[in-house]
Amino acid sequence: MKIAQRDPTSHPRFWWAIFARVIPAILAGGLAYSRYETNPIRQEEYRNFAVIAELKARQITEWRQERLLHVTRTSHDPFLRKAIADFIKAPGNPDLASDLRKKFELEGKGPCLCG
Repeated sequence: MKIAQRDPTSHPRFWWAIFARVIPAILAGGLAYSRYETNPIRQEEYRNFAVIAELKARQITEWRQERLLHVTRTSHDPFLRKAIADFIKAPGNPDLASDLRKKFELEGKGPCLCG
């Protein structure tokens, strides 16, 4: 008597076993390739952000220095000091208030290192 031998590839368990081994390998390979491709891109973007942050910090520092210079120049202006002192002595005088207001408007609009 001959026992009929079945082809092992015809059994569903065989294909499930192949599937269970091949799919995780494909997923792992895809993940590794994805990381291989994205890491250099991510590093380049981090470098770009670092350069942008450095430039922005430098701009803020320059802007702050310009503001401080403008404040120093305004606070040491002898004409402005005199106008303020005169206004404090006679706060009800509309001419002094108008002159002081115009002086402040000129300081706000006038030439400065404001960029």
